[in-house]
Amino acid sequence: MALHGSLKIGGRTYGVVECEYEFTQAVDRTGKPTSRPRGGEITIVVPAVNDDDMFFYNWMFHKSEVKAGILRFCIYTNDNKPSYKTVSFANAYCIYLKDYFNDHDGRLMYTTIKISAQMIRVGSINSTTFMNAWTDDPADILSSNLGDFVRDSIAEKINPF
Repeated sequence: MALHGSLKIGGRTYGVVECEYEFTQAVDRTGKPTSRPRGGEITIVVPAVNDDDMFFYNWMFHKSEVKAGILRFCIYTNDNKPSYKTVSFANAYCIYLKDYFNDHDGRLMYTTIKISAQMIRVGSINSTTFMNAWTDDPADILSSNLGDFVRDSIAEKINPF
């Protein structure tokens, strides 16, 4: 059970209320995979921010702007010891933004974003990395925001929250 989640992106840290991502493969009638893995979309729900923080809106409204970020979740194992789940992403576009408020349910106002990332790493810096085939030259991602992505991933090992 996760007790705390955070999103670090663009020099900011946001609390995470919900997060969802998945990877899939097409299969034949016997269940054998017939395509390369697909994925790269991450849906993140955060408490809404005030008018002074337009980070998500600016990202959404600039269609060619890409970001790198890190999601960290503190989870507890069966022996009640804290552990961390890390999801890092790079070359990500904001492809969906929604604010939600309802004064009848007693919840906070929330902002939901969906990102489409070229690269996603689940786990530590040495974990397997998923890469969407958006370009013929994988070096293109290295020249974008990967330097920040790697530096932030290393920093996360020192200070997870």
